Amino acid sequence: MVTLEAFFECHGNLSQTAAQLHIHRNTLTYRLERIAEIAQLDLNDADARFSLQLALKLQPIMK
Repeated sequence: MVTLEAFFECHGNLSQTAAQLHIHRNTLTYRLERIAEIAQLDLNDADARFSLQLALKLQPIMK
């Protein structure tokens, strides 16, 4: 969750996201690949990114 939230906050900029999370860019890339694999989504697809971002925003409301 933290990885995706930072990714969206940084508008998909991998270098900026990695710096914000204090991790190596390759680590971030691996995390995003795993998230995409588990969620069966393509993070290069704008609709998929929107769906994930919306789900993250709605999560606190749904609790």
